[in-house]
Amino acid sequence: MLVLTSIALACLLAGPAEPAEPSYADAVAEVERLNLAVNRDPETNHPALAAAIERLTEFADELAGDERARKLRTLAQLNVARALLRAGDEDGAGLVVDEAIRAAGDAEVPASSFGPKLADFHAKRRDALEEWGTGALVVECTVACRVLIDEREVEGGATGLVFGTYRVWIAAEDPTLVEDPAGVRHELVIDIDGELETLRYEPAPRVVVESEPIPEPIPKPVAKPAKRLLPRWVEIVGLVAGAGLIATGAALTSTDGNCIAGGLDPMSDAQQCPQLWESTASGAAMLGLGAALAVTGGVMLAVDEVRVNGQAGTRAVLTWTLQF
Repeated sequence: MLVLTSIALACLLAGPAEPAEPSYADAVAEVERLNLAVNRDPETNHPALAAAIERLTEFADELAGDERARKLRTLAQLNVARALLRAGDEDGAGLVVDEAIRAAGDAEVPASSFGPKLADFHAKRRDALEEWGTGALVVECTVACRVLIDEREVEGGATGLVFGTYRVWIAAEDPTLVEDPAGVRHELVIDIDGELETLRYEPAPRVVVESEPIPEPIPKPVAKPAKRLLPRWVEIVGLVAGAGLIATGAALTSTDGNCIAGGLDPMSDAQQCPQLWESTASGAAMLGLGAALAVTGGVMLAVDEVRVNGQAGTRAVLTWTLQF
């Protein structure tokens, strides 16, 4: 009981929920329901049916594409007119019949289905409208557009419009091209024979904000391939030749001061060793020249390998043994 009381109190404090906007299907269903109700009790229900017909005309675009609903509207209008005639309101009935004739356009208005009295009344109203004269409407659009007159689609306007008030709805064929896709509504009054009315539709174009293009990355400059200081084989030959000269110079330097006859000691065997090797100058020269060639060739080879191949240069390791 406590829970139910709390829920009821909360609903009371919140107040009644706002009614939802009726849809097109709801509007059609309401006209159908009240049309049957007028058949049972015309005097009580015909004002509600007239109001339901008025609400249905607010759905101009939907009604224009629904032939069944437009026929239902015509039948409902005739039902209201018959109820007004029964109540003795000929002026009211005349306004409703005139509206049914204008809204039907070239379509049939089946007044004979509602009895001889309404059929005769309808014929008189139609003849009077035709006798008064007709007018025309021209619609000029700055974009491809659709034109509805009393919820009927027409091509650029209409001729042969009998006297009275018309509902005109104009909208762009492609709603995405204009700022207001809902279109515009006009009330057109024809009351002069031969009258020509012109309506212009100049919708503001839809502004499309385009995103700025993403700039393309600037391509990195392609480095030109590095040239070698000398051909690779020349650098290797220089390195090897230098190593050979170093080895030769080391050998000459190691024999300097020794007996030419091998195996004799220049000090203890001086009598038997008449001549000594004298190779200091030549050995030193070969060591110097070989070192220069080896270092130059090795450095140039290393630098060229890094510049050309982008990798660590080839290392040449020379190993020799000097004996004194």
